[in-house]
Amino acid sequence: MTSIMTKEHRIKYAYLLRGEFRNCLICKVEFYAIPGNIKKGKGIYCSRRCYGQARSIFTKGVSCKWNKNRIPWNKGKKLPEQSGIKHHAWKGGTKRMLSTPEYKLWRTSVFLKDNYTCQICHKKGYVEADHKVPWSLSKQKRFDIRNGLTMCYECHKIKTFIIDKKFITYA
Repeated sequence: MTSIMTKEHRIKYAYLLRGEFRNCLICKVEFYAIPGNIKKGKGIYCSRRCYGQARSIFTKGVSCKWNKNRIPWNKGKKLPEQSGIKHHAWKGGTKRMLSTPEYKLWRTSVFLKDNYTCQICHKKGYVEADHKVPWSLSKQKRFDIRNGLTMCYECHKIKTFIIDKKFITYA
């Protein structure tokens, strides 16, 4: 960015200009720095390009967030004040039920019962197992094969997020 004001213009319009003219630290081009930037200590580069060049010069060899080889100081370390029972999301050490062998067996048997076909639109392909009576409402029917229904992704989304939300109110 070059300055378009000549010295005569600067003298003539000096009462309008409250900032000052400075030379860029990188490209040595004269530019006008506005007062707000001067107060904040920002008026030292003429453009974002020069600012970027200055950052790359001054941060070479320094580990920063752009350095891909940097290893965070806390990688692999646990925070004892936020782990286990002290964590805000602690649920008593329960295991996720969807990863248990019982759930996987229930899911595959529901698929076999329905021949890997969506029971709503009769599409084959990517299918999901759904509970007719929702998981959270009945512990007895969680692994009952008659409570399972094979659905494609679209039908499952409609059933779960539209139909079930109307009839089930969670406390």
